[in-house]
Amino acid sequence: MGRADGDETSVAGKTCVVTGASPGGIGLEVARALARGGARVVLACRSRSKAAAAARDIIASTGNDNVECRTLDLASLASVREFADGFNGPEELVDILVNNAGAMFKEYGVAEQGRERTWQVNTLGPTYLARLMMPALARAAAANGNAPGSARYVYVTSKLELKGVVAGELRSGASDLRMFNAIADVTKFDTFKRYATAKQAGTALTFELARRVKSAPKFAGIAVHCVSPGMVNTNLGRFAGAAFVLAAPLRWALTKTRAQGAEPVLFACRSNAPEVANETGGYFGTSSSFKSGPVAGLEASETARDPGVGARLWAIAEAQHGACGEWDRS
Repeated sequence: MGRADGDETSVAGKTCVVTGASPGGIGLEVARALARGGARVVLACRSRSKAAAAARDIIASTGNDNVECRTLDLASLASVREFADGFNGPEELVDILVNNAGAMFKEYGVAEQGRERTWQVNTLGPTYLARLMMPALARAAAANGNAPGSARYVYVTSKLELKGVVAGELRSGASDLRMFNAIADVTKFDTFKRYATAKQAGTALTFELARRVKSAPKFAGIAVHCVSPGMVNTNLGRFAGAAFVLAAPLRWALTKTRAQGAEPVLFACRSNAPEVANETGGYFGTSSSFKSGPVAGLEASETARDPGVGARLWAIAEAQHGACGEWDRS
């Protein structure tokens, strides 16, 4: 990754939460690397059996048995709340939270709270989790003297966010994103357009979160970043239909391995580079979407970087989330 071990902070003894860490994705490789570094790793997965399989794999390959599984379904805000409640105790610290889980869908579907699935799983659910977990991250930062970057939140986005159409969705002054709620869109469902737009919104919300964290003294020491892993051969598109299966040979030949896709995520989790440890609101990845290489700063879409868009999306998400405990108290 173009840097020496001395440029990384140790994760030994730290608590790291990784969503979507089941077999078949980069979350497993992120969790494996953190466990290899001596961290306590919490695998947050929708399927308990898949999480258990991932835990066995990690323990066998690293020798670190401080790996646990907890159920988290981003399609359900109740599940997100229940998961976060498990870290509510005053002794519960979370040093690193990686919001890695995501999904594409080949057709319109509704999640538990009546929201369109692409929005719920890739945007609304992850942002809700981040807000609810901020107190646990703040406690970890405080335990380390609120040193910059002593606690970190990483949102795994995609370069596809550059193709998102959030600005168009908001242009009419609507209080919601029509794409993710209008039944009229069902007959012209575009998997990749919806995914790109959901990721663009998630990126904008993460940058907005970074701005809010930076201005709140109670969250001093927390670094908030976005990461694009590039094009990785994972199970992300398994919901996209037959094309995903037919393209398997090309995926193997043209995309990064899962371990390579994990590299930018780990950079955001562990790097001591000033732009990572001392700053917040960064966006990191490799210059090539298809090849491994040095991790550096990336340029997000103009829409994702627009504070006005971030504030509007925050208001939309906040209305759908409801109260978020410590976040809402001064």
